[in-house]
Amino acid sequence: MCADLFMEQKDQWLHLAPRNEHDSSQKIEEYFASVAVLMSLQLREMVVNSFDDLLTFFKIHKDGNDFEEPYHEMQFFVPQVLVIKLEVEEPSIVFLPRMKDCWDLICRCFMEILKHSEGLPKVHVKLFPGIKEDLTLHTIQEDESLVAEFMGKMAEIFDRNIVGPQKYLNVYRKYSDLLNNNAEQDVTDFLSKRHELDDFVEKIDGLTKLKREIASMHVTVPLAMFCLDALNLNEELCFRTQKLKDRLIQFEVEENRELNSGICNQYNIIADKVTEVPLTTEELVTLTAYLKKSSEVTVFKLRREIREAIYRLEFLMDYADLPYEDIKLNSTVLHWPDEIEIIFETSRNQLMNRRDHVELTLIKRQVNQGAAF
Repeated sequence: MCADLFMEQKDQWLHLAPRNEHDSSQKIEEYFASVAVLMSLQLREMVVNSFDDLLTFFKIHKDGNDFEEPYHEMQFFVPQVLVIKLEVEEPSIVFLPRMKDCWDLICRCFMEILKHSEGLPKVHVKLFPGIKEDLTLHTIQEDESLVAEFMGKMAEIFDRNIVGPQKYLNVYRKYSDLLNNNAEQDVTDFLSKRHELDDFVEKIDGLTKLKREIASMHVTVPLAMFCLDALNLNEELCFRTQKLKDRLIQFEVEENRELNSGICNQYNIIADKVTEVPLTTEELVTLTAYLKKSSEVTVFKLRREIREAIYRLEFLMDYADLPYEDIKLNSTVLHWPDEIEIIFETSRNQLMNRRDHVELTLIKRQVNQGAAF
């Protein structure tokens, strides 16, 4: 410490001190006043040098970060100073921390230099603890023009470096519909109308391509003073794109489930009806006609529906992860054509036997009636 140095070399200044209470202290006061002035000047010089070092640190980015589109990361190979995250704040993309906060941080760096130069005691305060007035060295004050000059130069560098980040956001303009709810509304409008499966394929494949494109974008974006961290933003856009895909796929899953349930219900109705046991001749005639129509007309209509179900299943196998219940339902639908033919054959045999029985009964009745006459 300076005070220790003065104590070690006190023979150089001690003779200036009064020898008794009647001697004047002017010489020793002037001596330490000169020391204080010199140390204050040295302190100011240290502050200026520190300011200059800090400014020089940022001067490597004095040319700014404006760039010709499209962006190429090899344009900016100098290490960056601050990392800024790109985040979604619907319907916009924002910087975190915001540019104002970044500027405030840089300003605080300069102010910290000033803060740590304040309150340094003059050397004679350590040597003569009894002194109470004018105890600290004079340093640079925040309101001095020197500070404003440094901050002005820093502001010029900063302003040149806020152009690039704002310009890079243009890359995300084509994905604005994912941020402003337009893409969500577009899917809602699409689902409100009747569409062929090919339309769903085109829509879903388009979203898949969009998601792949977003996932391939830069995660870190060097831009001179700043490095943009786009990881969260890209993940959020991918998530929203996937959510739209899932809506479309889930719609088809539910529609397929509903249509397949309808097919199974129709087969169940036919199966229940043709396996009924007719109790009268009228019921026998009605059931025979129903069996004929079902086996020759209705099942062919149902087979067309099953062909459509097969097409839907091929679509879902490509795009959906079907739950067990849906897999089982699809399997049931595909097995119904063979099962219904077995049921038809059994019903024909039963109806034939029933018809033979009825005819035999009628013949016996006629014979009995003839015998009675």
